[in-house]
Amino acid sequence: MSHISIWKLALKNIDKALLIAAIKALASELGYEITTEISLGLHNFDIAMKSTNLRNGIAFRATQEGGVEIVGDSWGQKEEYNRISQLAPSFINAYKATQIAKNKNPNSQTKLKIEGTNVLVALELNV
Repeated sequence: MSHISIWKLALKNIDKALLIAAIKALASELGYEITTEISLGLHNFDIAMKSTNLRNGIAFRATQEGGVEIVGDSWGQKEEYNRISQLAPSFINAYKATQIAKNKNPNSQTKLKIEGTNVLVALELNV
């Protein structure tokens, strides 16, 4: 049975533009597609992604307080839904850190890599 849930993530100072860019990068890293074709009833979202492993999709929205919420239906895909729900906060924070590094040093090179539910950040500062 479908059940739409909302998870509030313990993230701070995440605006809509940063969230969208981070989720696009996460989707690219995982081989997921960005979509607007998910049904969440009356729940709004800023960006969503799905794959064959996550056919119901998973959506994200930035809150007015600078936080992030995950909105989705885990029915029939609970394992992958939970994996993405655990991975997303780390990835968003890591993405934010790479953007801060690039803003402070535009010549820096960054790379995010996912291993299981861990996000690895490689940073090369060219000063």
